[in-house]
Amino acid sequence: MQQDKEYVAAIDGLRGVAILMVVYQHTLATPISNWMTHTIGYSYPYIVANGWMGVGLFFMLSGFVLALPYFANIRRLENANDFKNYYRHRAMRLLPLFVFMAIVSYLVSAARRSDYPQSLALTLTTASMFTTSEFFPRINGSFWSLMVEIWFSVLFPLLLMALQRWRYAYVALPVILISISMRIAGAYLPFVDVHTNPVKDFVVARLDDFLVGMLIAYFYAHRKLPQHRGGLMFVAGWMTIVFTAYLRDLRMQEAIPLFWVAGFNNLSHLGFGMILISVLQPGLPRAWLGVWGLRVLGAMCYSLYCWHGLLVTRNLQLSPFDLELQLQFWFLLILLSSLTYRFIEFPHERSLAKLFRLESFASSDGMERTDAS
Repeated sequence: MQQDKEYVAAIDGLRGVAILMVVYQHTLATPISNWMTHTIGYSYPYIVANGWMGVGLFFMLSGFVLALPYFANIRRLENANDFKNYYRHRAMRLLPLFVFMAIVSYLVSAARRSDYPQSLALTLTTASMFTTSEFFPRINGSFWSLMVEIWFSVLFPLLLMALQRWRYAYVALPVILISISMRIAGAYLPFVDVHTNPVKDFVVARLDDFLVGMLIAYFYAHRKLPQHRGGLMFVAGWMTIVFTAYLRDLRMQEAIPLFWVAGFNNLSHLGFGMILISVLQPGLPRAWLGVWGLRVLGAMCYSLYCWHGLLVTRNLQLSPFDLELQLQFWFLLILLSSLTYRFIEFPHERSLAKLFRLESFASSDGMERTDAS
């Protein structure tokens, strides 16, 4: 199946939206929420502090981009050599930057007189995912989602073969039920962090995020997605995301039962899914997401995600509206991310035009850029 340049640009753009949501959450969400509470007496402050839902968008897009070449018969998983090539490709895509940034994160923590060799070891082996104290690695808390991505990459062939062998409903229903069950259990366990914990956000509990992306890829490849009203679907998708944030706000105020938390992920699946479907067809949403600046952020999202947590200083958190501090943060974030994007993520790519101007839109290049996690 041919992938046109607008399709690739839109997926890059969605990656850009996701990374902006995450960076916003860690730099501006809390002070804006506090200002709304104390200055104007707004009753739902957390509705503007849910940018971390961008991680769910990353997961869904990873499922979509990994699965599409197989459903479109561009790639196959039929023999041992196919599996070997798949795992080698994923390892070379994910692990070099993961290992490099884990070591950098450890050195930064050591320079700040917080020496965590155990955290580094648990991160490099992804064993921290199976702990309570290091689920958010102390050297770089953002690495929890990268480990979920790595483990999904390990499990992906099993899901793919199941979807190819059986009817999608026979695969989707059990996966969704298992994921919801784990999130319900996790919601009632007493972890320190109210939003994320080692059970509710374990790879199995978040597997339906990826599965939704895979299902959209399946229907897209088989030309079974809606072909009209993309703009309306785009708006409805974002309204669903805002409504999900509102429900999370109600939960923070204990206005709705705790077990509802498990279903919030599925509501965000619905919202992000509608947004993704809307940009898979011609229209304004696809054009908006295809602007160059947003696409570059999306192409570099893996590096941006790894660096941003290290660069958010205490001063920036205390004075998030200080223009000088914001400029310093974004300058360093873009500079360091550009270097790792160029020399760690794609060290063999000699064309800067392909990397930063995104001039190449061949299917393989597009997939390589957009499956960064």
